[in-house]
Amino acid sequence: MRTALRALLLAAAFTAAGSAAALEGSANVFVGQKWFSETEWQPIETQPEIGVQLEFGQLRAPIYFAVDVFYAHDDATTTDPGGGETRVEGGSTEYGVGVRKVFRREAMMHPHLGAGASLVAGDLTVTTPSERTQADDSDFGFWIDGGVTWRLGGHLNLGVEVRYSRVKLEFGDITQEKKVPGGGFHAGALVGFGW
Repeated sequence: MRTALRALLLAAAFTAAGSAAALEGSANVFVGQKWFSETEWQPIETQPEIGVQLEFGQLRAPIYFAVDVFYAHDDATTTDPGGGETRVEGGSTEYGVGVRKVFRREAMMHPHLGAGASLVAGDLTVTTPSERTQADDSDFGFWIDGGVTWRLGGHLNLGVEVRYSRVKLEFGDITQEKKVPGGGFHAGALVGFGW
């Protein structure tokens, strides 16, 4: 949560600076879900997610720079046939940079497509009656996204976003596979400010 708040403050600072430097763009808050692409994250393979998307460029530039931060986390407890409980918790933080093409910027509806590089940090903790195992890792990957926003009242953005990110993380002995997916499929709603 702290990471998302810091990113929101950073987006606000970029917005203020952008207005002064004859830039145009948007700062949007994302609320949705992330689905990890493989089963190593079970039973928390689907997680609630929040994020901040910032896109900006010179006036009438064909492509914007994009800076995004997404945070997903969840926990769940399962019971085995012998009555023992296993608690699994973990998640990921994705920092993305790249470019985003916004279409029909003069209209009320603005479709967009983007792509870029990402740094993903993930953590996983498994707690059983006999032991507690933790692992974390970070690595570089890529992301692509698409969506549409509607500009209301001149500055208010409302929209939807879909995104795919790919990176592999190493969680040691927690999972059967040495490398597990740190990225996945993201979908949710956007609300923010455009200028």
